[in-house]
Amino acid sequence: MLLEDVFTSIMLFLPELVKGVVALVIIVDPFGNIPIFISLTKNMDEQQRSNTFRTAVLTGLILLFAFTVAGQ
Repeated sequence: MLLEDVFTSIMLFLPELVKGVVALVIIVDPFGNIPIFISLTKNMDEQQRSNTFRTAVLTGLILLFAFTVAGQ
């Protein structure tokens, strides 16, 4: 019975979570930021650019998740 209640709660929360994530992705505009990233990293070698990209993506995902969960 407890597992069924947890599943029901998740299913009720999931549409709101999806709406929040979609809204935040639209606001952040990852495709529009590609030219900015390229211009800021043009003097870096391939390894530095890759590390910077990984750090930026991880930071962005953590922030998106945090605002999705904590926001209204």
